[in-house]
Amino acid sequence: SSSQQLEMVDEIAYPKKAKPGMQQGVAFFSLMRNLTASGFYTTEIGIKDLGFVGNVPNVWDGVPADVLKQYGMENV
Repeated sequence: SSSQQLEMVDEIAYPKKAKPGMQQGVAFFSLMRNLTASGFYTTEIGIKDLGFVGNVPNVWDGVPADVLKQYGMENV
């Protein structure tokens, strides 16, 4: 049943809460979770989900006026 499946997942999904006898299941679940996340976030849709735009140059407008004023350099 789905409740039994969720119970099993709960036993292996949280390594710090897992019982000592469940370590093999914990290791397997962690590996599958990591591979699934890595697979998703390296796809086009995963990259869009992250909002990653790639390596793009920043716009540099110089030192902000308040910082120049803070150091007494507003007229330099």
